[in-house]
Amino acid sequence: MKFFASLILFVLFLSARADEGMWLLTMLGKKHADMKAAGLKLSAEDIYSLNQASLKDAIIQFGNGCTGEIISSQGLVLTNHHCGYGQIQSHSSVEHNYLQDGFWAMDIKEELPNPGLTAKFLIRIEDVTGSVLNGINNSMTEKERADKIKENASKIEKEYTKDGLVAQVRSYFGGNDYYLLVYEIYRDVRLVGAPPSSVGKFGGDTDNWMWPRHTGDFSIFRIYMSPDGKPADYSTENIPYKPKHHLPVSIKGLEENDFTMIMGYPGRTNRYMSSFDVQEAIDILNPTVVKIRDKKLAILRERMNSSTEIRIKYAAKYAQTSNYWKYYIGQTRGLKRLNVVGKKQKQEQEFLAWANADPSRKALYGQVISDLEKYQKELTAFKQMRTYVNEAAFRGGDLIGFSARFSRLAKLLEEGNNEKVKEMCTQLIAQTLDFYKDFDLETEKLLYKNLLEMFYLNVNKDFYPTIMEEIAKKYKGNFQKYSADVFANTIFVSSSSVLSFLEAPTLKKLEADPIYKAMNSFRGVASKYESMYMEQQNQLERAYRLYMAGLREMQPEKLFYPDANSTMRLTYGKVLPYSPGDAIIYDAFTTLDGVIAKEDPENPEFQVPERLKELWKNKDYGPYASNGVMRTCFLHNTDITGGNSGSPVLNGKGELVGLAFDGNWEAMSGDIAFEYGSDLWLLPARSELPRRIVLYASEDEAQSTERSETLSSGATEAEPSPDGATLAFGLRGEIWTVAVEKPKGVAARSAQIARRITTWPGDDSDFLWSSDGKKLYYRSDRDYRYRLYEVDVATLATRSIWDRQEDVGNIRLSPDGKHLAFWIRGQEPGLYMLETASGAIKRVLTAPDARRNWQFGGDFTWSPDGRWHAFTVNELNGAWNVWIVAAEGGEPINVTRLNAWHGMPAWSPDGKYLYFASNRDGDGLYALPLQKEPAKPGEDDLKFEKPSAPLKIEIDFEGIHRRIRKVTGQRPQADLTVTPEGLIVFLSEGDIWTVSYDGKEVKRITSGGGISQLRMLKDGKRLFFLRNGETWSLKLEGNNPQERITFTADFLRDGRAERRAAFTQFWGAYNRSFYDPNMHGRDWEAIRMRYEPMLESVETRLEFTTLLQMIERQIIQKTHRLPLNLAAFARRQMLQP
Repeated sequence: MKFFASLILFVLFLSARADEGMWLLTMLGKKHADMKAAGLKLSAEDIYSLNQASLKDAIIQFGNGCTGEIISSQGLVLTNHHCGYGQIQSHSSVEHNYLQDGFWAMDIKEELPNPGLTAKFLIRIEDVTGSVLNGINNSMTEKERADKIKENASKIEKEYTKDGLVAQVRSYFGGNDYYLLVYEIYRDVRLVGAPPSSVGKFGGDTDNWMWPRHTGDFSIFRIYMSPDGKPADYSTENIPYKPKHHLPVSIKGLEENDFTMIMGYPGRTNRYMSSFDVQEAIDILNPTVVKIRDKKLAILRERMNSSTEIRIKYAAKYAQTSNYWKYYIGQTRGLKRLNVVGKKQKQEQEFLAWANADPSRKALYGQVISDLEKYQKELTAFKQMRTYVNEAAFRGGDLIGFSARFSRLAKLLEEGNNEKVKEMCTQLIAQTLDFYKDFDLETEKLLYKNLLEMFYLNVNKDFYPTIMEEIAKKYKGNFQKYSADVFANTIFVSSSSVLSFLEAPTLKKLEADPIYKAMNSFRGVASKYESMYMEQQNQLERAYRLYMAGLREMQPEKLFYPDANSTMRLTYGKVLPYSPGDAIIYDAFTTLDGVIAKEDPENPEFQVPERLKELWKNKDYGPYASNGVMRTCFLHNTDITGGNSGSPVLNGKGELVGLAFDGNWEAMSGDIAFEYGSDLWLLPARSELPRRIVLYASEDEAQSTERSETLSSGATEAEPSPDGATLAFGLRGEIWTVAVEKPKGVAARSAQIARRITTWPGDDSDFLWSSDGKKLYYRSDRDYRYRLYEVDVATLATRSIWDRQEDVGNIRLSPDGKHLAFWIRGQEPGLYMLETASGAIKRVLTAPDARRNWQFGGDFTWSPDGRWHAFTVNELNGAWNVWIVAAEGGEPINVTRLNAWHGMPAWSPDGKYLYFASNRDGDGLYALPLQKEPAKPGEDDLKFEKPSAPLKIEIDFEGIHRRIRKVTGQRPQADLTVTPEGLIVFLSEGDIWTVSYDGKEVKRITSGGGISQLRMLKDGKRLFFLRNGETWSLKLEGNNPQERITFTADFLRDGRAERRAAFTQFWGAYNRSFYDPNMHGRDWEAIRMRYEPMLESVETRLEFTTLLQMIERQIIQKTHRLPLNLAAFARRQMLQP
């Protein structure tokens, strides 16, 4: 018995023109001449024939979503490791960890059965468009049309479903064409062999969709049949399948420009979708999927890292989630890079011009484009809700989906059919035992709580299911409490609890179960709005069908191919190198040398076994080397998508030379727009015995290249412009701006694109707008110290306005916009004031030792009239007190005078009070009257009076600390401010709170937590904030409506520039917090100047870490204080591979 164990992978070239298209086998006659010219040696009959064995008889649909191929006369099937991953995982346990260690059946008796796994062979395909559309006329409604088509198709399927064959009628070209496909389905498919995950998943999430690759993504199964040669369920009496045809394997390898061909079952493409659908995918649907899966993957990673048992249980689920998480990121990026929206718009304009040029065409097609736009936009909110239902509820944790299996039982219980109930319970018992084999309660609790909370926070309330309304009303949006109640009362916490219920099931108990109830709620809301939006969906499908018909009529000379729909297709191309970007070229082949170079024993994704290293060292490659080099992977430019995983890569003779397993990340937009580019393939060579091969990739790859990235979240700061029209935000240490109010229609798309204001990859932060909104002031560490800069937002002209050697922090603009105040740390520490027009600098306050305080000094704020500063200082006894000093300088006064914490001073707009947070008399918000008050305050106490004239705040400091009073026990935790109308606003417990001027009304106006960086417009009517890296606004009126301020930030990350920034931050961190010339006796500045030129020759993380260590050794030899963790510092600061 032969096994495929030595693996070769390869990549394709973008500049070479591949043949776009996933062709139906019935189209071979029109493509055959072109394929022959490209290098095909076979006839069309050799590929697809009804009368003789052909290539199509060796290709199967493996399970429900992959492709496989027959490679022996005994029914051996080759497919991807990730296609068989679920089966491998189902046979794994802590004692027999086949995922980690691999599995090989040494004889036929050791092969493992896989209930539910099928192998589907295509028998024939036939155009039945005329029969399916018989009786269809233009007077029909869309529902009537669909019902008639369904009726006709069912008759055809019934006619051909016989003698063990299964018939399906499938729609093509948007419902303009229909084909009959007849299949034979085998139900006994057994696991024969699989490499360890270190081979089959080598590179893990890091390398997924990326080149270069060295992944051995293969597994081997065998199809069995009954002794009489028919498909059968698993039985020990079954025998190996005898195929009509199996693929011969070539071990000669491939070279550049060699012809390649793929046959398989691509899942789904949308090549003909409108520009409106593409924009929706970019802006809404793709980011939604990525966001939800981000959260799910983070939870799974943490739980899987805590236990080998959990890692095994959730390995397949993690892989499935991760695969398309990364896919959607790459697709969005590709759609933007290729300007697919613009190209689609051009095609639509050409279509309209063609349609309007003829009265009859105009009557039929004239409204198609406007209908596509109209109905797509009307469906957007519904589709986003449906995405959250699918991704956060049914595909989030496992319990909601599992509870849905009990719906049939509920119906039978309601009908009172006891016999059917018993049968259903028997089925559910088997499913329960299987389900809880890979179940961890704590993991499911985290998934349930966090993902449903994402639904709650992100879906329009108009689309809330009843369960969300209950959570809002009963639990006030507290998902921790809701989740605790759910898991305290559900039967789905364990298999024993479910089995106990199934012993004597009742409808009342099932319908009262909180998880089953949640499932019904989500299913109900999806069904409800599916019905409500049915007319829009029907009209959108009609417009799409007409658009497809019109495109084919407009270009009669063009051979169109239909979108993929999980039916067999053929595509062809060549082996070629490829370029992912400017000045970057990847070879068509990777080698075992690259495997060794990637080794990282500390990273489970990149570990190389000693045996493989020994083979590499001795060059013991047998007949599989090419000129002494063992190739591992290759590239070529065929047109495939998901579902093609496991497809055979064939040479011109129809011999197996590779196994399709991945696509390059740059081409993930291919499901929507084909790019003449590259896909990744697996090429196995034949070996007499299976070898365990483990491949690795190191962190020590060169880091000097640029990488293009697109981000729509991850903001770290946010500041609205004075007019509220523009939001400045921090992203990856740089400053960006984006329009707050997006125009309607097409213009909204460009308005969402963020503008990059600064380009230093270190730390540009603590920014604020000038009073006229034309400039931004910020601090930056670009010159080894945090200095103060000014940038003109229109021209991006930048200048430094603080050139001294001290570090700047906590920048604040005066109310009149003429002065900046900020803390300085260094040789002359303190609070400084700078006149923005002249640059004149004045030291307002001398700090005793700002180096002792990492935050330069504490919170401080200008008074509304610009005459005072309120600030906090950390005193030697550890207390933080509030002080007041005149803005022009003078003697500072401690106005709180207590050994406690005080922070976030905020002046009332009427100049009567200074509010602050403190724990002086228990946590809470406190008020300090600035003037003496009556001994017994009356009803007018703490009553807000809006100033009618310019303020001039006078402060009576005598006994001022004795006037302090507690306003409320809700303690502000960040961003305390007071609106011009006297409403106090702050962050606490991750949400926004408001407190009336007198403290009598305290409200939490947001829920769900995760809020930071709260900022208020000058008029006090609108707030801006960050929530989990996203930018939001909130109106202080009515129900406080919130709106996400969306942005798209596209930029190149320069690895070399990031390394220079990391070097700068390393030197600055030591200079601020560790270096002391009196203790170390070295000139730290001279040391920097000596080593800085060496940066130009640094290429890898290891080299960079070594350089930092060389610098560090210059001063740590004379101290016992611990230095930085340099390896971690280098990894954290530099561009990730």
